[in-house]
Amino acid sequence: MSLIIRGLILTIMAGLLVGSAEAWSAAKRRVLVAGGSTEIEIFSLDLTTGALKKEGVGSIRPGTPGGSPYLAWDPGQRFLFSLDRLDPSRVVSLAISQNKSSLKLINRVEIGPGSPPHLSVHKSGRWVLVVHYNPTDGGYASVLPIGPEGMLGAPQGRIPVGLKSHMIISDPSGRFAFVPCTNSHYIAQYIFDASSGKLRPNDPPTAAAPKGAGPRHMAFHPTLPLAYVINETASTLSSYLYNPDRGTLSKPETLDTLPPTFDRKQNTTAHILVSPSGKFVYGSNRGHDSIVIFSVDPQTGRLQRIGWEQAGGRIKTPRNFAVDPGEQFLLVANQDSDSVIVFRIGEDGGLSPLGDAVPTGPKPTFIGVLDPL
Repeated sequence: MSLIIRGLILTIMAGLLVGSAEAWSAAKRRVLVAGGSTEIEIFSLDLTTGALKKEGVGSIRPGTPGGSPYLAWDPGQRFLFSLDRLDPSRVVSLAISQNKSSLKLINRVEIGPGSPPHLSVHKSGRWVLVVHYNPTDGGYASVLPIGPEGMLGAPQGRIPVGLKSHMIISDPSGRFAFVPCTNSHYIAQYIFDASSGKLRPNDPPTAAAPKGAGPRHMAFHPTLPLAYVINETASTLSSYLYNPDRGTLSKPETLDTLPPTFDRKQNTTAHILVSPSGKFVYGSNRGHDSIVIFSVDPQTGRLQRIGWEQAGGRIKTPRNFAVDPGEQFLLVANQDSDSVIVFRIGEDGGLSPLGDAVPTGPKPTFIGVLDPL
């Protein structure tokens, strides 16, 4: 075979491969689900129909029973990081395959005492931030370095935070970090040094939540200087003004996440998300078993509650949910029915369930949608 013909064949094959990757990227997303087992399930999400199909599975460790209640990944989507609630607790690093259909264990690092409910990856891709707590001496935040091949290093110290520290998230600039502390009824505010991985208290060190609110999770608006916090104990959602120069929250305005006739003693909230466009805010109710929907005023950022979605009673303990990057679908993990329901997002932010619930592993407590391949 001549070099010219061989070159033509290789060019055509490369073009077909690129075309195939582009078709996959345009038509599908990868969805990760984790919860009450050591397995992390990998699904494909069809962006035309909203159908979920299981494609693969990974594991945070062999043998011993346990769970991986929360996941996060680096900006390049090369590495996946999972919590592991063994005693002592650990953070697990896994390599994501090129086609995002399989995972390979890299290493596991102990983070010390307490149960870890949440972790996140800094926008630099260099650090994993994690919180863990126990009933006796409160909560902690730890920062772990990410090596060039996804290898996690030892925590860069451990700092005490408030009681039941339930989430750690950095702001869009990456200069500040926040920890909603459910039983201390405040959000701890930190300055983050991205070169050393050190956290130090901001001034002021905390932002107060409404009395008895129990702040659990928070999310930033993509364009407005606002942050939204869902309050587990009070079943409310608070909108905070955010000062991006100082990294501080202030002046919360609070709305109920429940209908006025529902007994709030029978409910706790869990997760909150702002849609990629910034037009809508969603929160999950456990007890009422619903996703509450708020519209966002594009000028002021003020919230207006526009309704609830229960999927005809098919939502069961929605501890976690996700919105795809294209804002077409919202996916709810049903912790108490071992399933996921996919909803199409309407122009008004409303949710329409698509098909039957998709079975998952036991007690799904995390669901996330990766960016296109």
